[in-house]
Parts: sequence; C-alpha cells; structure tokens
Amino acid sequence: MAFCPQCGASVEGRFCAVCGTAVPASPGSPPSSAPPPQAPPPQFDLQPNIVAALCYVGLIVGGFFWPLSLIAFAVPIAFLVIEPYKNVPLIRFHAVQSLILNITFFIVFLALGTVFGVSNIGWFFSGTLGTYLMLLYLFRLVRIGCGMFLIAKAYVNQPFAIPGIGEVASKLADQIKL
Repeated sequence: MAFCPQCGASVEGRFCAVCGTAVPASPGSPPSSAPPPQAPPPQFDLQPNIVAALCYVGLIVGGFFWPLSLIAFAVPIAFLVIEPYKNVPLIRFHAVQSLILNITFFIVFLALGTVFGVSNIGWFFSGTLGTYLMLLYLFRLVRIGCGMFLIAKAYVNQPFAIPGIGEVASKLADQIKL
C-alpha cells in the first residue's frame, strides 16, 4: 500500500484522494490508471417520507378492525430490516416510534378489558357494557386520529416526537442497527 508524500494518507491508485497529489507507483505493484470502482448509492423504490408515513398505517387499520392490528407491528419491523430503508435515520425514528405507540395502545386495550371485566359473565348485567363500549370507541377514534396526524407529519418530513414516546424512540432508533 502506498502513502501520499504530501499529506501521508493511504493511497489506492496514482492520485491521493485527500489532496490530489500524484503518487509514483511502488515497485512490484501493477500500475493502475483509474481509482477503484465505488458502490453506487442505494436506490429507493419509495421516497423516505412515504416509507416513514407507511409506518403509521397500522394505527388506522387497527383502529377500524382490531384483528388487523398485526399490520401495525409488521410494517415498521419490515422497514427496520429492509436494506436501503434501515439506514435512513428518519425512517428508523418513525418505525421505532410507531412500534412503541402500538405497544402502548395494545397495553391500554388490554387494561380496558381487564378493568371492565370483559371475561366475566356478569359484565353484561352490571351496566358496564355501555361504558366499556363507549371507551372502546373513543380509544379507537384516538388511535385513528393519532395515525392520521402522524402520517401527515411523516409525509412532510417532520419527525414529530410524541411526548414521552418520541425521546425513547429517538434513542432506540440511534442504537438499532439491524
């Protein structure tokens, strides 16, 4: 390996990539006239802002039909694994925030069911059915509203940090390297 006589940087080829000085070929090495080929930049099939917005689609789908809530977990995880997208900080932030938000909504849904004793047969006769259904529909509206708001923010490339969740998502997004 040759070193630049001007700045001391390691050189591959005939010219220093740092300062541009011509470097004589070292004895025993074949002369090279061109710099080594570089890998092309990653090609995105979808724009990063669209991918970030897609991370929150599961919030809306799960708000309308609860069994499809798995989409809310599958889409962000997929974008944390797929090669060109997992390296974009904006996408990682929105994917992690979406996962944390979906876990939070899932815990709240389970807590509502537990508090109102959905598994108890007497819940139908105790008058809590109406309260439970009202809170469930309100919960679904909040979930759909959050999803629509966060999709709009992600689409315009604004990393909106949800209070309490956004800071954790930002730290986790910086640490996650899949």
